[in-house]
Amino acid sequence: MNDRLVEAPKSRIVQFRQWLGGSLIKWTLTGLSYAARVSPSYWAGRDAFQRRANVFYTEDKDPARALDVYTPTGSDGPFPVVFFVHGGGFRICSKDTHWMMAHRLVKKGYLVVSINYRLVPKVRYPSPAEDTARAFQWFAENLEGLRGNPNQLFLMGESAGANLVSMLQLCLNKERSEPWAKGIFNTGLKPIGLI
Repeated sequence: MNDRLVEAPKSRIVQFRQWLGGSLIKWTLTGLSYAARVSPSYWAGRDAFQRRANVFYTEDKDPARALDVYTPTGSDGPFPVVFFVHGGGFRICSKDTHWMMAHRLVKKGYLVVSINYRLVPKVRYPSPAEDTARAFQWFAENLEGLRGNPNQLFLMGESAGANLVSMLQLCLNKERSEPWAKGIFNTGLKPIGLI
């Protein structure tokens, strides 16, 4: 009985430390991202692209299911495309903490689609995979209007995002039974690179 009394507070302490550690990382990354927006490098070259922010790829208008489209200016396209998925261990970060990657790519002439997806613990896996698949389907349906080149498509992600774009690549190359995976396969798109 004493073991249980001792273990319960430790468990709560461990849970609190995990929450605090994750929150500190999230707040630090978010703060650094917003602080970087006042730097000269953020504003340099802003006329080289247009950003369409917070486009919903589902009908529920959930900010966790929104994406940004970065389009180069000065040309009519079609542009090579990078479909970008942020990292964060499926728990933290967003397209807004990873805007620097999109800025660098669009300034090099790429059309960039950078997505949000729902995070744990609010949802369980495979919800992030399902969201990524839905965002990719939205992208595929709108590719022509976005002036993207379907023959120059790259999938890019870091950390958890790398996991999700690897899933996309698999589902684009091999038909699977999951309904959300079928939708990806049916787009017929074949990326030429996984970064």
